[in-house]
Amino acid sequence: MTLFTLFSTLSLLFLSTSGSDLRSLLEFKKGILSDPLDKILSKWDPSSIPDPNSCPSSWPGISCDPNSDSVIAITLDHLSLTGNLKFSTLLDLKSLQNISFSGNQFTGRIVPALGSMSSLQYLDLSDNNFSGPIPGRIAELWNLKYLNLSMNGFEGGFPVGSPVGFRNLQQLRVLDLRSNRFWGDIGGVLSELINLESVDLSDNEFFGGFSEISVENVSGLANTVHFVNLSKNKLNGGFFKADVIALFRNLEVLDLGDNEINGKMPSFGSLTNLKVLRLGNNQLFGGIPEELINGSIPLEELDLSGNGFTGSIHGTRSTTLNILNLSSNGLTGNRFSGPIPVQGNFANLRSLNLSSNELSGQLPIQLSKLTHLQYLDLSSNKFQGKITDKLPSSLIGLNMSNNNLSGNVPLNLRNKFDISSFRPGNPLLIIPNAGVGSSTNSVPDQISVHAFVVLAYQRAQRKEFHGKNDFSGQTTREDAKQGRSSQTSLFNFHSNAHRPQTSLSFSNDHLLTANSRSLSGQAEFETEIVEHDFPEGMAASSSSIPNLLDDHPTTSGKMSSPGSPLSSSPHFVEPTKLDVYSPDRLVGELSFLDSSLAFTAEELSRAPAEVLGRSSHGTLYKATLDSGHMLTVKWLRAGLVKHKKEFAKEVKKIGSLRHQNIVPLRAFYWGS
Repeated sequence: MTLFTLFSTLSLLFLSTSGSDLRSLLEFKKGILSDPLDKILSKWDPSSIPDPNSCPSSWPGISCDPNSDSVIAITLDHLSLTGNLKFSTLLDLKSLQNISFSGNQFTGRIVPALGSMSSLQYLDLSDNNFSGPIPGRIAELWNLKYLNLSMNGFEGGFPVGSPVGFRNLQQLRVLDLRSNRFWGDIGGVLSELINLESVDLSDNEFFGGFSEISVENVSGLANTVHFVNLSKNKLNGGFFKADVIALFRNLEVLDLGDNEINGKMPSFGSLTNLKVLRLGNNQLFGGIPEELINGSIPLEELDLSGNGFTGSIHGTRSTTLNILNLSSNGLTGNRFSGPIPVQGNFANLRSLNLSSNELSGQLPIQLSKLTHLQYLDLSSNKFQGKITDKLPSSLIGLNMSNNNLSGNVPLNLRNKFDISSFRPGNPLLIIPNAGVGSSTNSVPDQISVHAFVVLAYQRAQRKEFHGKNDFSGQTTREDAKQGRSSQTSLFNFHSNAHRPQTSLSFSNDHLLTANSRSLSGQAEFETEIVEHDFPEGMAASSSSIPNLLDDHPTTSGKMSSPGSPLSSSPHFVEPTKLDVYSPDRLVGELSFLDSSLAFTAEELSRAPAEVLGRSSHGTLYKATLDSGHMLTVKWLRAGLVKHKKEFAKEVKKIGSLRHQNIVPLRAFYWGS
């Protein structure tokens, strides 16, 4: 009798659990407002289940435990679902181990009670529109192994405050918080992370430096972590100390790019598993540690571009490097095969970028041994001599402009690459059939406008303006607490009542100045980059550019309206001088859609520009880089784009179009 009672009790318990799970799922379903693929709303139907007390394993996205007949996983990835989710509706799913909603358009906030779901092991809310802070009770998910909140609108301090602390998540192996608005001191963050194998905190607002981090701070993380990405934050100060970096023996990927880290690099000799090192666009200086290129570390990708490294490079014997980017530094040397030895050891190299340094000497014949090389950029150096015709046939991108090369461009290169691969610069270089002046330093008219660039700047609305710039340069204490800064855009405007202006300069030495518009009510700006060929001095015709790029040409025969900066007469045109008030570098992300362009955001910011036209979408400019290359730059008006993710997705979609009547899009910039 006792045994029968026990079985009956267990059966009732299972029936009760299954019925409760079904009710929870139906409540959760109410938050889904749109299901364009018809995967959930019509399929999660109680009438489709023979036994209303059983687990609905036939429903799409639902997994059940065959033993307990309870829901253990909800997987709704990439279904284009929309809705405001109520996480509280899931709290009664006592056996739930897996929640995966990535790649939808859900909104909502994480409720503190989610911390009571102690069975949860996998939580993926990535690539949605969730918002708000992360409740401290998330640290009570003792069994959590995977946490991915990336590409949302979450914000607030991290690690989150909790009576038990984030260190309590000892089972956690993967933490991905990229592309949100989290903030916190990086030293405190790393000290709270233990036993993790992958950490991605990129594209947030974390601050602080590494030089004060001690061995004790990272001992719980260093022994286990393989992947660390802290790029695109507000990190500053010095690099890790030698004894601290030496702890990361299992590290394979380290990405600290696009921050403000300064100082010299320590030795990386103890990181014998390191495959990818990205430190581009920081403020590092000194020599490059030899172990990064002498083969003692199995590096496959090394990006040290956009820093202040100096000196020459010796002992390059790496057999594993696929990508080497040392551009925009101060590297020097009197012979290429000495400072930057290119030997057969580099046979696997696919991308080599040494642009914007002080390298000199002749191009070595060893370049021909790089049989897998696809992209070679040696521009803006001091190389001289002839170009070999033995460059690898695998090349699909080449830039040798702004050097001192001479002789004839080999026929095989002329047939494969256009003149912009060799011009401007190289005044003694002969390009047969390139037209008059091909051996001069001038850029031929037919390539005077080389590319179209899209720039996007997001600026928070301000009700009050201070001083000369319209926008205050002060950051409030509350802003600092929330990881926000009022100095989020390089381009601050102020009016000039003395003269009309039709020429602008995208300069990191100047803040954009124009009296052509008032920005008091505008919230964001976006800009674009397209390749477009038309003769020097001719404005872009609106019929030659798609709708988004449609602008009224400034060469119209009509006079401008009063107060307009545009005038049909060149006598009324004066260049704009842009006054400097701050930052010495752009804050944002410059992305290229192919390899046909190579320049930095800082180069673009220095470029003098003139108005080509205006439309309801924004203003079109022609900008001239220091190298002489000319770009068509579209600055989109406020309100056209609300989110970085949407902007990037649409630009990439447009950039993939190829047609004789469509101007190709080459790059885009988002700044915030």
